[in-house]
Amino acid sequence: MSNIRKAKVFISCGQGTKRETTIVKKVITILEKNKFKFYVAREDQSLVPILTIIDELRTSDYFLFIDFYRPKTSNNNSEIHMPVSLFSHQELALAYELGFKENVILIQEKKLQNNEGSPKIGGFLKYALTNPISFKDNKDLLKKIEGLIKKKWDVNYSRNLIPIKRRNEWPLSKPIMYSNHTGQYLIKVWRIGVKNGRSDVAAIRTLCILDYVEFDGNKNDPDRSNLKWAGQMGYEKTILPNDYGVLDIFSIHSKKQGIFLQSAKDTPRQPIIFNNGEYTLHFKLYSQNFPLVKFKVKLILQYDQREENWPQIVKNVQLFTD
Repeated sequence: MSNIRKAKVFISCGQGTKRETTIVKKVITILEKNKFKFYVAREDQSLVPILTIIDELRTSDYFLFIDFYRPKTSNNNSEIHMPVSLFSHQELALAYELGFKENVILIQEKKLQNNEGSPKIGGFLKYALTNPISFKDNKDLLKKIEGLIKKKWDVNYSRNLIPIKRRNEWPLSKPIMYSNHTGQYLIKVWRIGVKNGRSDVAAIRTLCILDYVEFDGNKNDPDRSNLKWAGQMGYEKTILPNDYGVLDIFSIHSKKQGIFLQSAKDTPRQPIIFNNGEYTLHFKLYSQNFPLVKFKVKLILQYDQREENWPQIVKNVQLFTD
């Protein structure tokens, strides 16, 4: 886990021949050199459950499809020879269903194309691969993949929900008077942004909870109710495509010790952290049609008598995402 999330690439390509497995290892080396995370499924459905592939697609930010030509050989036992990997074509269909209509690189071996550049084979690929990028040989493929990745993809991008530290909200520059169903408080509040990286889908009913607090090897969950979204009444939010919401993740109260939440819990507000020390707050973030996101905030709570109204200060606050 790091404080800057790196984009993940789903690699879809055949791995049924020695040539294909050798090339995919070199593609992985290119991605790692450019700091991308990656996932590639082995071409064996008995080893990779379909739900695992769907989960990996949903949590990926980019989709790389490599369509290798497979010549007919004496080793082809099937009466009907497929010149491509059927497994990778099925992954391509799943990717389209899960919204990968942009942020994709589709590249196809030239031997699979007509003179006009369209695929020779029919089925779903005929419609999905409109004017795919072609490659002549292994060297040409690797050169084009590296160039396209550098030109088209950003390692800090996410097409899902991503927590971000926002300027002037870490914490808010001035104390605010906050009121909810448990009372009215003068608080200093720390906030994060939650960005929806999808351009086609709204994040409906986005919710966030504090999963647990970690301190000195121990864990506890003092308040698991929904956290408050800033600037509105309520504890859930719809985040439009390519937009963001702002979430209150914790606060300190005037003349009271400890760290507090702005949450839907309906009992009198009590601190979730009271004593000095280094703490890690673990959060869960969820919305309809989006994968669950986990993030954590590390901080130091320390008594400070310099300000009469604020008996404690919070230091070294850091945001970490998967």
